[in-house]
Amino acid sequence: YKAARELLQLGRKARQGRGVPDEVKIAPPDARPEERFNAGDILEAIGQVEHELGDAPLTDTRLKPRLLQALKQRHGDQKAFGEQELDTLNVMEGLVDSLEQDTFVTEGVRDWIKRLEITLNKLATKDPEFLDHEPQNPHSAVQVLNQLARIGNARDVRFGIDRDVGRRVDELLERVVKEYDKNPKVFEHILDELNPLVDRQAKAFRGNIERTVRTSEGQQKLARARRAVLGALEPRLGGKEVPDLLLNLLNPGWRNLLVHTYLRHGRDSNEWRDALATADELQAQLSGESTPESPGYIEPEVLLKRVVAGLNSISFEPGRRTPLIMGLSDALIGDTTGRKAKVKRRAVEPEAAPDALGLKGLLPDTDPKIKTDDDKVRSVWSKALDRVRRLSVGDWIAMTDEDGRPLILSIAFVGDDYGSFVLVNRKGIKAKELELKEMADGLHEGRITILDDVDLPLMERASQRMLQNMHNRLTYQASHDELTDLLNRKEFERALSDAIEVSKATGKQHMLAYVDLDQFKIVNNTSGHTAGDELLKLVGKRIAAGVTVEGARVARLGGDEFGVLVSDIETEAARDLAESLLGLVREQRFDWEGRHYALSASLGLVFVDEATENADSAMRSADEACYAAKDAGRNRVQEYELGDARMIRRRGVMEWVTQLDAAMDDDRLILNCQRIMPIVNGENGNGAVHFEILLTMADELGDPMPPSEFILAAETYNRVTLVDRWVIENVLRWMAEHRAELDVLGAFSINVSGHSVNDETFADFVLEQFSRTQAPTSKVCFEITETAAIANLDNARDFMNRMKIIGCRFALDDFGTGLSSYSYLRNLPVDYVKIDGVFVKHMDTSPDDYAVVRSINDIGHYLGKKTIAEYVENDAILGKLREIGVDYAQGYGIEKPQRLADLRIS
Repeated sequence: YKAARELLQLGRKARQGRGVPDEVKIAPPDARPEERFNAGDILEAIGQVEHELGDAPLTDTRLKPRLLQALKQRHGDQKAFGEQELDTLNVMEGLVDSLEQDTFVTEGVRDWIKRLEITLNKLATKDPEFLDHEPQNPHSAVQVLNQLARIGNARDVRFGIDRDVGRRVDELLERVVKEYDKNPKVFEHILDELNPLVDRQAKAFRGNIERTVRTSEGQQKLARARRAVLGALEPRLGGKEVPDLLLNLLNPGWRNLLVHTYLRHGRDSNEWRDALATADELQAQLSGESTPESPGYIEPEVLLKRVVAGLNSISFEPGRRTPLIMGLSDALIGDTTGRKAKVKRRAVEPEAAPDALGLKGLLPDTDPKIKTDDDKVRSVWSKALDRVRRLSVGDWIAMTDEDGRPLILSIAFVGDDYGSFVLVNRKGIKAKELELKEMADGLHEGRITILDDVDLPLMERASQRMLQNMHNRLTYQASHDELTDLLNRKEFERALSDAIEVSKATGKQHMLAYVDLDQFKIVNNTSGHTAGDELLKLVGKRIAAGVTVEGARVARLGGDEFGVLVSDIETEAARDLAESLLGLVREQRFDWEGRHYALSASLGLVFVDEATENADSAMRSADEACYAAKDAGRNRVQEYELGDARMIRRRGVMEWVTQLDAAMDDDRLILNCQRIMPIVNGENGNGAVHFEILLTMADELGDPMPPSEFILAAETYNRVTLVDRWVIENVLRWMAEHRAELDVLGAFSINVSGHSVNDETFADFVLEQFSRTQAPTSKVCFEITETAAIANLDNARDFMNRMKIIGCRFALDDFGTGLSSYSYLRNLPVDYVKIDGVFVKHMDTSPDDYAVVRSINDIGHYLGKKTIAEYVENDAILGKLREIGVDYAQGYGIEKPQRLADLRIS
């Protein structure tokens, strides 16, 4: 609750910093009591809403809009919300939304939550901090919600235990709703009656699981017996000419006899050996390879009697039994004259024994393959296969049934060598049995999702999701224009910088368009700023709708200016799109209070490619082209002319690769380090100091070269893993040579690229380096960027787990821009969160950036992580970070980088 309130306050301050009014009127801090809603006012209004609804739950809308309406009816504009009261209402609204969004609960549980929404808001009004009880001793209302989720949709026999439980829960919730006003402790009383229902549910679930597992274990024993039979017979049949009579006997009669013998007596029994010996002698005599002089020879009459006795001991189809025995008799003994029938033979290919024995399809494939010639697809599929092989009993997955409805299933049984998986529903009843390849295909194609948080209590999941949603809103506000809901200039320029990097790495061309409305001031001057704002929203929506290319970015750059960025586009297509955008503006009519305005715009067009220096230069070029279009008469496209500049290229990426290779050969890579200072306690903090390892490269004359250029080249041409290995090897060697100085060191932070995380041999290399140098593992912290970790989530998690076993730590770098950041953070074993510098470097002047940094810090601490702010360039930023409570700071305002060789830790 406290964390959520703080996020709401941050959002409010950020809006105020932009001059955006609150959606709900808030009383000033010095307002008199009679000017503010008190708890009694709010409870009366909630009661009015409850009375108006009768027995109907809140299904059409949330409580908040109805409550605001009821308060206005009762008090008009004479009173306003205090911040705490409004925050409590918003927290409850966000919490209920998060509860209903939980994909792990059923529709029945969502119905129960809706029925309790009004009562929960009453509780929050009386006791705003009921959500802040210790996790070990939560409020009884929180426990009730958690238990409801455990019971599940008991009214639906597909998911719950029985309808009686559902009806009983309905009765208990009715008691909560009816009795709460007079008996606030009703949640405690209800909990006492819910707990036995949960125990009953859990007992039924365990019982169903046990029965499913027993059945699966029986099937597993049968599969093992079949594999044993296949293992014994495959070398006897594969790649040989085999008598037809023997194959007819083996499939399925003698094969089943062997299976039953294995199950009853085992592989080491005389019965098993005798059954195999009978088949061997039969094959030898039918092939003419066994004579009365051969060792172990069995008289044909005796051999046939053994076959008959064996078939009699199992269930064997009579229609096949008699012809088979007669055929064997004719081939082994012959007719009355002793003449034996000729034996037909069939070639069994080396890999065809399972088919010949009728076992193909009866045994799960424990080494599946994917049929594709695409190496990339095969690699991704192989990773899905590896991930499936790491699943274990109790893990949860999400998929859909035949009708497309969502299924949340738990793994109840895993077969030998992960050949098969038995999945049960929430009731513990078997729902699916999938083979290894089916699971890998489903995960690879997105039809199966592995779930990580199912075992968390419902309210803990909901609280984390609520905080995530609040942070997302703050991040969204920081990156989007308040009026038009398009990207703002800062976010647009960041996207442009990324596009330029792509151009430098791949040579792809992008389109940058700078659109300025013509004579916009006329609308503002004649119809007012409200009309101007509506026009900007209208045009922004029109431009966004007209750019249908996937991945395109549209922004309001300021005033009446808009930006459009389209990646990987041909020249003519870009020119056509620019003309169509102007056409969309011209076609749009704007009417306001009887006035009619004809619209037009001027557009500056720039092609972004590997020659583009940076985002600032590209924006300046687009702005110049746009003004040139205005000077030329408006309502037109002006393409920026680079002239001879297009012919002036910086050294190409391939040349950087050559430079990098030479630098590695000539030992011209240089290790630098930059201090990461603890700042939470006192002037310099009392935590151990950290350093981030930074890399530069010297040219042939010894002068440093821009690191971004050769790192880009290394990533583009698969050298970055070699660079990572060089850095780790040399840092660990330095640590081994300076052991006496390491006692006061917190850690060296070493960056690891996504390419290395994805390299299966990289972890072994790191372990080998630690073993060779004996460097202390506790003094190493690997930094992985948020983007790399999320792109290779399973690989990142595996690498982290292997390194954490030996004592290394991890930091997640550039954190905070992804809308799912926190859900990933919960599932990655990181120790530190490095807040993306794009938010830090202007947080002293930008309320939005301050709000996002504080949000990341608060939720990072909420999840038990230490926080690090980078790009700390001045004392004003450092002061803001201390105010927020960020643990560490890094940047030129703390200390400039220095050579690792010159470092002295004291």
